Amino acid sequence: MVTLGVLGVAFALYTQAVAAGAAESLDLNVARAVRSVWWPPLQPVAQAIAVIGGIEITAAIAVGLAACLWAWGFRAEAAALAILPLLVAAEAVYKFVLAHPPPLAFSHPDGPTLVTMLHRGTLIFGGSYPSGHMIRTVFVYGLGAFVVRRRGGGVWPWRRLQLWLD
Repeated sequence: MVTLGVLGVAFALYTQAVAAGAAESLDLNVARAVRSVWWPPLQPVAQAIAVIGGIEITAAIAVGLAACLWAWGFRAEAAALAILPLLVAAEAVYKFVLAHPPPLAFSHPDGPTLVTMLHRGTLIFGGSYPSGHMIRTVFVYGLGAFVVRRRGGGVWPWRRLQLWLD
């Protein structure tokens, strides 16, 4: 619980730094570093990664994960997935209030989402902070990793496979 408190305070402090413009130089330096090692044939892979972090895929996985958790008796963990809409709302509020655009010196085509494919545009704010893809990915896939670990019966799946093969 203390760790969550420390992380919450760190996020709040970093948000204040972003709001004050202190992250612009860091953003630009990271963008330049990524651009210097970018290899265009990786574009489909980058777009696929963007899609699996998109709201449509993470929401679908969250619903399926909640159903599985509920069926397996992990009721509190299933209920935790109800936080996902709050995370999406918090992302929208943050992006609207902070209006932190991505670095201008670096542009790249984002991976498509169902929203952009169906509506030929976007329904979200254009800010880059906080990253909704990262918020949703850490939350949904992190809880998924928790489930894999819990369902593994105390032995990591690859270790169980190794024991089975021996």
